[in-house]
Amino acid sequence: GNLSVEIQKMEHAETEFKRELGEAGIIVGREAVDYVKMTNNQDTINKESQRQEQEERKKQIEKLKIRLEDMGADFNSAALDKWKAIAQETAWKDFAARNADCAALLKLAEAVA
Repeated sequence: GNLSVEIQKMEHAETEFKRELGEAGIIVGREAVDYVKMTNNQDTINKESQRQEQEERKKQIEKLKIRLEDMGADFNSAALDKWKAIAQETAWKDFAARNADCAALLKLAEAVA
């Protein structure tokens, strides 16, 4: 009598608990998927922002180069080689030391230069 009723109540409670756990898993899973989508979206936005910043820097460098040329700066091969050697010993080393991505980027740039 009473024992079997209590067992049935416990079994029912256990079944309900498992169902609720399953629902929670679905909700958490959905939230995890949404979080991953949001993170990927943010990465895309960050990459686009970085690309735009690089383009802006490139424009600024070009403007500066033109101004320097107008002031009589000499960008012949020997002068550029001298400045490149100085940069490699200073700014390039500092940039490469920031992190592995910077080091890899600099290595790629050196291969092209």
